[in-house]
Amino acid sequence: IISEQRHYQMPTLVHTRVNGFYRLVLEGTGNLQDLRETLTQLAVFPDTRKELWIISNLTLHISTAEVVALAELVKSNPHSPDLVAIVADNDLLYGLSRVFSGHRENRQTKVQVFRSEDQALDWLNASAESLPDVSEVSDDSWQYFRLAKGSR
Repeated sequence: IISEQRHYQMPTLVHTRVNGFYRLVLEGTGNLQDLRETLTQLAVFPDTRKELWIISNLTLHISTAEVVALAELVKSNPHSPDLVAIVADNDLLYGLSRVFSGHRENRQTKVQVFRSEDQALDWLNASAESLPDVSEVSDDSWQYFRLAKGSR
């Protein structure tokens, strides 16, 4: 079953640090097309090494098959991070994120799903000691980018 192609309001805030660490906050309602656009726009950041995706306040109209297709699309990006931590605090998003992670991960990129941001940050530090430390994340440390949405 393919989701309808209607665009929803899915604001995405991308916080960056100069050391290649990106924190994405996806909120609102979205479908496959919205997620594809958002993740395609993220691909313009070639220095990404660690990514933290916060999707706890997101409502998705997407099938499992579409999650797999999205994972395959993201996996084909030539600028892949070393680590991706996804924070999903409700059961549905957690389950969809696990499907995504299973199809997204490869030798270059490790993906894990967590229930809390603290757990995700711990994993990002513990999994790659040679990568930049993200333990002292504060709102003043970030540059903010609101991703542009296509025409509605």
